Amino acid sequence: MNGCSSNVKTVEGTQLKLNVSLCLPGNLTMDDVGFACFFYIYSNKTKRFEKEKMSRVDENNYTVLLDTKGMGSGTVMYQIAVILPDGRVEVIKGSTGEQISHGL
Repeated sequence: MNGCSSNVKTVEGTQLKLNVSLCLPGNLTMDDVGFACFFYIYSNKTKRFEKEKMSRVDENNYTVLLDTKGMGSGTVMYQIAVILPDGRVEVIKGSTGEQISHGL
């Protein structure tokens, strides 16, 4: 996932536009693979987005609009499940760098 980290806290309920970009093996692009993104602060409050529900920017970039309502406060984490053409599934985990708080 490609993104810039900031020190600005976002209030819970804000919609974040996030860019998803993957480094894939060979000459594969994001158009060639299946994937789903999971965003969470706490594992029991996961928001899931399938590739088909994201906005395609180009062959290597997709965007998602994440509503942080009900996610709690803390750092927004992600997990991306990538289904490669040979059927293997790769999982990528990390932090978006976005901090969510309940109020200012």
